[in-house]
Amino acid sequence: MSWQQFRENILRVVSQPENINDIDLIAETYAREYDACMKRGGDSINKIPIAKGDVVKMKNLFKSALKQGLSTTTNYDLVGQMGNGVIAYWTNAQMVTITAPLVTLAQVAVGATANLFATKNTVINPGTWVGANSAQKQEPTPNPNKSKDTTNEPLDSNTKQSILFVGDSVTAGSYSYPNIIAKKYPNILVDILAIGGKTTGWMLDNLPTQLALKKYDRVYVYGGINDSFNDSISSQTALNNVQKMVNLITNSGATAVVIIGYNTDNSTDFNKIPTTIYVKDKTLYIPMIEKYKKYQDLLKTNIQNAKFVGKFEIGKLSDGLHPSSTQHTVIAKIIKDGL
Repeated sequence: MSWQQFRENILRVVSQPENINDIDLIAETYAREYDACMKRGGDSINKIPIAKGDVVKMKNLFKSALKQGLSTTTNYDLVGQMGNGVIAYWTNAQMVTITAPLVTLAQVAVGATANLFATKNTVINPGTWVGANSAQKQEPTPNPNKSKDTTNEPLDSNTKQSILFVGDSVTAGSYSYPNIIAKKYPNILVDILAIGGKTTGWMLDNLPTQLALKKYDRVYVYGGINDSFNDSISSQTALNNVQKMVNLITNSGATAVVIIGYNTDNSTDFNKIPTTIYVKDKTLYIPMIEKYKKYQDLLKTNIQNAKFVGKFEIGKLSDGLHPSSTQHTVIAKIIKDGL
């Protein structure tokens, strides 16, 4: 396996900090060298080498751990956090398929089966990772469906808690994701502050009144689409509004959770968005969609003191903007399970 070679290859990069321009290089180097090291070795019993591990997911988790370490102001277990990347690498990894040796005639005589052949060799248990802070601490196996930007914890359906969802038309409606959560999990008491077509400015104006009416455990904010489709509202204005809402929420004693939203690259088709009296040419939607995508990317890096529901996949939107009832069910599960 040669951990010494792994160490030397890593040191060749990190010992020259003047050549390191960003975190990507470090994450890529560790992921690449770990993969190479694993492929030089084999399992402890049969010495079977690995054929394929999830290097991409490992790199992304390494990068996330490094970024988190740069922003933290307290003691930070970088080794423990990077362990999530190692677990991801081994989750459903494929080992080399090797034909079992032929049995002897004596073994055949007593019922052994000859000419066994392995067609698949998958890792079913990726193991655990012990963090640097405690030899007893074990990092949990990351959920393979969890968005890399999701930092919010799952909702406990067995505990009574009050939740407020703030948003626009994606959040409003009789069959929206908040209503699905409310109907499916009676212990989660759901309120909704959302009207179609509203911007983050409207949400900010109405949130204080709602927070004064009731004590909430969590408040989810999902907005910015209408801001992005309005030329008179800048992305910075929308970000400022979200930050002010987060401040109001945390000051009320609740946990603020910002929903980044669906992946517009895979969900939004400008050709499907209906024209209006203001937008008569559908191609004019293209820069608006790009504006919203940039706004989504800025949420995670600009908003402070909030948890996040990372960007998620729900498939193509029938009208280019609004989820179907089935897609709302997917969003409800993403929020409930912290994916």
